[in-house]
Amino acid sequence: MTITEEDAINAILESPAMPAIVDRIARLRAEEEQRRRKFYDEITPSMKAEFINGQVVMHSPATMAHVDVSIRLTCLLKAFILARITNFQNERVQLNIQIKLCV
Repeated sequence: MTITEEDAINAILESPAMPAIVDRIARLRAEEEQRRRKFYDEITPSMKAEFINGQVVMHSPATMAHVDVSIRLTCLLKAFILARITNFQNERVQLNIQIKLCV
């Protein structure tokens, strides 16, 4: 069963602990906002990081194998698209030549 936002709000409004719940949510939101501001103040364009659900998530840099695969895929896609766009008379031969250049 999925609880909608409206259901959650109504449950809090009907709870005798509503003031404490609202205070806790406000405190948690303020703490999250501080972490977010700190993250954006400290992040540099070269850092691979995201701020997700109140947490800083650092990503590993791409390995050379990853970069190589990305370059090859880009080259293959370019060859395929060029063959389709330019309507070569002998697409298959031209595509094979382009693919061989990628390897």
